[in-house]
Order: sequence, then structure tokens, then C-alpha cells
Amino acid sequence: MDFDIEKINKFLEDGYAISSHQTTWGKKDNPEFFEHVVTLKKREKIEIVRSINSQEFADFMYHFVQCVDKFDNRDFVYIKDIDQFNKMRDKSHSNLPLQKDRHQIKISGRLFSKDILSNIIELKGKSSIKTVGSFWIDLETNKEFRDVDFKDSVEILDDKSKVIFRGFVKNYQYTKKYGIIDLQDFTLILENERVTTEFINMSPADSLALLTQSSGLIFNPPPGMPYNQNERDFIVIIPIQNLIIDSSFKIGNVEFYQLFDGMDDSIIRKSSNGRDNSLWCGNNPRAKTIIKSSNFFDAITKGYAVISMAIDVISLRTDISFPSITIHQCQYNFQFSYYKFLSKVKIPTIVYCREMNSHAATFFDIETIRENILSLNIDSQQYFEEVNALCSELILKNELTKEEENHLLVLHWLRKAIQEGDNKDKFLDLWIAFEFLISGEPSEIIFLKDDKKKLKNLIMSSKFTVNQKRAILSKTNMINESPLMEKFNQLIQKLGISFSDEEIQALREIRKKRTNLIHGNGDISLSDNELNKMRTILEKIFIGKINSSKCHV
Repeated sequence: MDFDIEKINKFLEDGYAISSHQTTWGKKDNPEFFEHVVTLKKREKIEIVRSINSQEFADFMYHFVQCVDKFDNRDFVYIKDIDQFNKMRDKSHSNLPLQKDRHQIKISGRLFSKDILSNIIELKGKSSIKTVGSFWIDLETNKEFRDVDFKDSVEILDDKSKVIFRGFVKNYQYTKKYGIIDLQDFTLILENERVTTEFINMSPADSLALLTQSSGLIFNPPPGMPYNQNERDFIVIIPIQNLIIDSSFKIGNVEFYQLFDGMDDSIIRKSSNGRDNSLWCGNNPRAKTIIKSSNFFDAITKGYAVISMAIDVISLRTDISFPSITIHQCQYNFQFSYYKFLSKVKIPTIVYCREMNSHAATFFDIETIRENILSLNIDSQQYFEEVNALCSELILKNELTKEEENHLLVLHWLRKAIQEGDNKDKFLDLWIAFEFLISGEPSEIIFLKDDKKKLKNLIMSSKFTVNQKRAILSKTNMINESPLMEKFNQLIQKLGISFSDEEIQALREIRKKRTNLIHGNGDISLSDNELNKMRTILEKIFIGKINSSKCHV
């Protein structure tokens, strides 16, 4: 056996993995020359095996195929029957010729149309079809590509600017010349969501609509598939945790009950959740309400919100710690119990919903899980190399400036916004991070000290009422304070950070929602896309501020 083959096998047995394989053919003085260079890695250890003019080694390496495991790590796998494997692989888009400048890419409000190599193909499985594509973008020609956000959805246009494909970035790699992105249509979201659901007597259209709409997508039933979109009644039921009751009671249009003798309780009892899920097969009280809607997902969402409001009222009652209140000029006395004060009545995220006047029902967990394991099988340290270079000095310092303390707090609130709470909780966490980033940003001094004194004298000598003067004077100390978005624009200009008009507009819309929520102007709804966009904007500013601090040390 070739000595270099023995070396490769020995390294593989010792736990090394092949990280790259390069081949060089021919030289000016020796056209028959060929060389294979194989790099193997084991943690931080690196071994390189070179083989020159060995056909046996070439045949051996021919059997190693680069692939991606379930954790998105690239690896080389030895395939014994390589010829049969390649026959099957020919159907994959990876073996299709790349097309030059046949497609345009629109992402993060930016359009890229020059020096792009691409291919797109539909992959047909046993029960599904998905569209995927690979795109090689010349980074010198398309300099703004470095500013895009891979959390954003992507539109692919043909050479006539017609949208032919919408999808999401699955992977990104790069060379010195190219940025390489692999795209997949909306099935990428579905493949990476773990939805807990149980369908009972539901039509295929209703089942498919529920899964599609819960992913934030619009459901369009396939041709010929009947789908009821008329408004009708649904009953929504949720088990209640940390509550014991002796009889049913109502809060608003939500009934809390303990006697499980209705038709829905019978359906629940016979279901898989009713048999195996302790929330449903135990003795937890339940809350139910009737919702008008045109589909299951909307009914589940509205029903959960209505029952949540009733739980809010229960929480208020257990937290009231004063003797009495007055309602409509009538005084009501309160009983207080320290034990009840510490109670935390709450609801889980799994919901039962049935279409009234039918037996079609579902159990659906509204908390869709999008959480994968971070698996790093090669070069764990290298994966964190850039963020270590960015942050290690900061997190190792014993004495921090006020700005550096703010930087660490930004990291903390960003992490909370990624991992904890519902979308509104994450939204508020992001705004706390935003405030810490903007904090300390100087405002333009428009009014000097003498100018403010003159302004106050002018106000006092005016004919305004005393209350009007007091209101105006209370604002004069803030007269040089710039609006938040003005500070934001000033900061990104100073840091040299570029955002597209579409991204800036998205931030303005998000800020309006923040104003409505914080100032009690109304409830808001937030999409995952909005939160993703805000996180990306804050992350870019955070990186810019850290770099700026390093430059001024």
C-alpha cells in the first residue's frame, strides 16, 4: 500500500479529520506531474500529507466526498462504491454547470446583478418539492454584499428583473474572490422548526394551513384542494397551572372549570395528549373561550390572547396588597394572604382548538421551537476567532470605563433578546440594548448657557399663563438633546456603517411600535423578521463601537 495512504489512514484512526483536499496537475517542465495535498485537523493540531505522481493515492482520494452533516459541518466521507454514488449525485444541483449573470440577487434592500455565477434546481422527494440554488458573488465587483444580512429573505430575479424564486440563506462560505451562498425556499424554515401538534379529524387543507401560517407564511391551497375560509366559531381550551378551584368561574368571556364532562373533554381524553401529556391527563383546571375566525391558526392565536388576558386579571388579584378599593363610588374590601400573594397562576403554550359544529380539532404548541445544537467537530477555536479578537480584551479587563460597561450590557441584553421570552419581551430587551449603544452619544450644542438664560427670561416675560410657563421651562434643560434617530444617524455616520434605505425604514417602523408600546398607545404585533433586522442593526453598531474604542486606545 502507498506510504501516504497509510499515513492518511493512521491519522484518521487517531481522530483527525480531513479538512481540505487540493490537486495540482502539470507543470511547464513536466506535463505528467500531478500532486495531491491533503490537510487533516484534530482540534488545533494540523497535519499535511503530500503525494506526487501516485495513481494509487489519487484513486484512494477519489473515494472521499465532501458532505455536510446534520449540524451543518463540512466533512469528507469515504464512499466505497463511488461510481454508483456519482451516478446518483449527477441529479443534484451541485453538478450542474454554473450560469454567469443569468440571475440577480436582492437582499437587505440591495440588488446585485453583475459577476454572479449561479444555478437553481427543484429537488423532488417522496412527498415534497423544494427549490434550492447556489450563487457565487464576485466580492470585488459587489462591494456592498459585505453589508447584507443573511437573516433576511432573498429574492432571485431573472435577467429581465422578474422574481423567479424567494428563499433564505442556508449556508455562506467565501474565497478571496467570491462569496458563496446556498439558498433554499420556505421549506428551510419548516425543516428547522419543531412544531408540536396533533391533528384530530382535520382536513388536509386545514392541517397544511395551520403549519404554513404558524411559520409566518401565507397559505395558498393547491388547486383542487377544498379549503373553508368562511368565518365561523372555534372553541379554544388551555390547561391552567398552579390553580386549584372548587367550582367553575368566569373572567370576561373565559370560563375556568374543573369538571371535565363536555364533548371537548371527551375528545381530549381520547387523544394522544390526553393520554400522555401531564398537562392534559392530570387534574389541572382548564380555561375555555369561543372565538370567531376563518382558520385554526388565527383562532388559536386569538384564543390564547383572550385567555392570557384573563390570567393577567388573576395575577392582578393575587398581587393586590392593600385593604380596599373604590369602584364606581362603591368601596370593596380585600382579603390578603401572603401564601396567595406568592402564587403564580400561568398557562402553558400548548392549546386545544376545535371547529364548532364539527369534530375537527387540534392540539398546537404556539411556541415553535427554532433551536439547534451548536456542533463544532473541527476547529472549535477557529469558529470563535473573530469574536474573540473583538471581545476578549473587553471581558478580561478588571477596571472598566462607563462606555465599556455599556458594551458588556449590550452583549447581555442582545443574548436575552435571542434566547428568552416571547417576541414582545425580546423587543424590549433589544431597545434596552439600543439605549446602551446610543448612550453617551453627544448632541449638537445649539443653545449655549447664556442663550438658555435669555430664552427663560423671554418665556417669563411672555403673556403665557403660569402653568404654560412652567411647562415650557421644564423642557429648556433638554433643549440641546437630539432625537433618538438623529443620534442613531450621527453614530452610524461616525462609525462608517452602511444601512440600506429599506433597513432604515424598517427601524423607523419598529421605533413607532416601541413608542406605542412604551407610552400605552396600543398593543403591537412583532414578526420574527422585525426582531432579526433590529438585532442585526444593533450587532453592526456594537462591533463598530468596539472597533472604534480599540482605535482610540
